[in-house]
Amino acid sequence: MKEPSGLAKVPDQKELGIRLLDYKVLVELDEPISRIGSIIIPEAHREDVTTGTFIAASPLAWDYLDGMDKRKLPKPGERVFCTKYAGRNVTAKNGKEYRLMNDKDVFAILDFPR
Repeated sequence: MKEPSGLAKVPDQKELGIRLLDYKVLVELDEPISRIGSIIIPEAHREDVTTGTFIAASPLAWDYLDGMDKRKLPKPGERVFCTKYAGRNVTAKNGKEYRLMNDKDVFAILDFPR
């Protein structure tokens, strides 16, 4: 697997004001596609976003995977694919909105830009 050319800059957990517990991860979801060419998609018909930037993981996240190579887990700044209705939206101290979800809801690491 090829390393991405540049990881996105992510804030640390102190800057966010969020301490993750249990098996939780934090993802900043991509903006939904609002336009295709010159066609504007109304908000009611936009697809729910399933990709985003991995921000942080709790100390227990993926701890149950005994014997798995931990280098294959997502690192802060990598793009990930997650389930459509996973988790809950939270607003951090910096004013940005993130999705707090279980570690099992992250399916893949994406090696291509948005």
